[in-house]
Amino acid sequence: MKKLRKKYKGFTLIEVLVVLFIIAAMAIILLPNVMSQSKKAQETKDKIETNISNTNKELQNWESNNGE
Repeated sequence: MKKLRKKYKGFTLIEVLVVLFIIAAMAIILLPNVMSQSKKAQETKDKIETNISNTNKELQNWESNNGE
């Protein structure tokens, strides 16, 4: 007896839901880490800008003290 099932191409609903669940779980795990790295990067940027500003002030003081 021949099988009466047609061959369908594509994914089943369960397969799609499993993939979406995995992607959502990964996003939930990674999102806090990404957000904290963004905050750390901003803090580092602020420190660098402060250091550059202080260095420029010191260079100006040195130039005024040395007559150049």
